[in-house]
Amino acid sequence: MAASVCDDGSFNVLSFASVRLRGMFAKYGDVIQADSTYQCNGGGYHLWHAVIADCNGVGRSVFYSFIRNESQECYDIAVEHFVRMKFPVNIVRTIVVDKNKSQRCSVKTVTLIFFVLSM
Repeated sequence: MAASVCDDGSFNVLSFASVRLRGMFAKYGDVIQADSTYQCNGGGYHLWHAVIADCNGVGRSVFYSFIRNESQECYDIAVEHFVRMKFPVNIVRTIVVDKNKSQRCSVKTVTLIFFVLSM
C-alpha cells in the first residue's frame, strides 16, 4: 500500500496491490490496460486501475489507486506508486489508455520503457 496525503490531511492518492497480483503481473504484464471510474464512491474519489489478461484471456485488475481527481499530479503519483510497489515494469511493452491526456502523460513521463496506444 502507498499513500499521498494533502496538506489538510486528506488522501490525495491511495494505492494498493497484493503479492499475488504482483506475481500475476510478472507473468502476464506485457500488455496493460489502465482506466478510471468517475466518482463512484461516497468520497468522490476516482478508482484508477491496471488490468492484464491472464493465460485464459481473462482480464484481471492487478493494481488499484483511489485518486482525488484526474489531474496530472494525481496520475503521476499513482504511476509512481505502481513502480514503487515493485511491479516489474521492464516486461511491459504496451499500455492502452483512453483519451484522458493526463493518464497518457503520466505513463510516458514516469516510465519510459514502453509506448502508449489511445482508444
